[in-house]
Amino acid sequence: MSFPTIAGGVLAAESGYVVPAPQSGTTDDIDTIEGGFDGAVLIVTGTAGNALTFRDGTGNLKLGGNRVLNAFEDALMLVRRGSDWIELSFSDNG
Repeated sequence: MSFPTIAGGVLAAESGYVVPAPQSGTTDDIDTIEGGFDGAVLIVTGTAGNALTFRDGTGNLKLGGNRVLNAFEDALMLVRRGSDWIELSFSDNG
């Protein structure tokens, strides 16, 4: 597991499991995921007290709509296809 920080709307992640942290404060938008390879799977979970919004159709994210992770139990699973990260599943459990 890694705890990358979002910088300018970009989350750097290869594959596996990450719990991102806002660049500053308690909220941040994610437009692009940098890194990974075709077929890589990435699971992102939230944390209590932070609100991370993954923005659909912005950068290289192809989601079923904007996704907000703002609780420990929230999760987003993605697969890299070409240069895009495509949503496989989303759970809003908070």
